[in-house]
Amino acid sequence: MSDQNNRMPEDLQVVSDKVIDLLVDTTFKKHDVNLQETQVDDETRSQLKELVEDLQKSVKSLQKHNDDGN
Repeated sequence: MSDQNNRMPEDLQVVSDKVIDLLVDTTFKKHDVNLQETQVDDETRSQLKELVEDLQKSVKSLQKHNDDGN
């Protein structure tokens, strides 16, 4: 059982990474974005960085909640 609990944070990170990749890929496809041609402006870059940081905080909070519950 403790083996499974030790893997949980890594599992959550993998799921989080996959969700982010899927959302970004879907958004890019929807707007016909070609990464080879597109430059991200500073404002968008800042917003993306903030979003990633918020998602990381949420994942850490969920991990802590799951660790405290077990």
